[in-house]
Amino acid sequence: MRFITLILISIFLIGCSTTKVYLYKRYLSDDDVLLITQKLEELNYKVENNTLAFPDEIQNSTIIYSPFIEGKDNLDNFISSINKLGWPDVHVQPLFKGDHWYTKNSIGLFLISEGMGQSDKVLSQDLVNQYRSENCDLSAKLILNRDNTYQITYKNDPNNKTNHKSGKWELTGSPYIQLTSLKGEWTFYFEIHKNIITDRISKVELLELKPLNSHHVYPNCNFVYGLRT
Repeated sequence: MRFITLILISIFLIGCSTTKVYLYKRYLSDDDVLLITQKLEELNYKVENNTLAFPDEIQNSTIIYSPFIEGKDNLDNFISSINKLGWPDVHVQPLFKGDHWYTKNSIGLFLISEGMGQSDKVLSQDLVNQYRSENCDLSAKLILNRDNTYQITYKNDPNNKTNHKSGKWELTGSPYIQLTSLKGEWTFYFEIHKNIITDRISKVELLELKPLNSHHVYPNCNFVYGLRT
């Protein structure tokens, strides 16, 4: 009898899977991300964080859930937990939003801290991307990191200078961004442009950084990031 009971328990455990939560943390502080992740993991959710952009349709904190969530009260309990963590007015929608699909036993959690929101105004979080160079002689790549550091690399480096290739970046006021080299020797300014184009496949949201000043150690390039919608 004990052997049969163990077999039945094993079958039950195999048949039950943990609900996976995709936490979009682009508009959250690191403290918020840590708190939410810890709380959900305590409730036996499996949490996966990312900094992906939100679909255009999502302008407020939103839960996108799969119709295949296991457990009758799972979704209600999840919503209640998010409310208690400080998001009492979160929107709840089924299936998918934009290109974000949630099948099987999963939930998409899009949270925006108070005072933030998606609009035509560029936020610091929106600039965290990897950019490719355009309209210049040198092929380069610019990475703006979440911790406000940057790196620039060249496909074919024209010289051995390295003091401008890494440092800090900040949004000095829409629509301008400032890059300061690691030792403060160089400062570079860019104007931020947002645009939407349509190619043969779909619409593409473009985020373009255009230089306001020129330095002999820094390529006089536009840097572009594109996101399909």
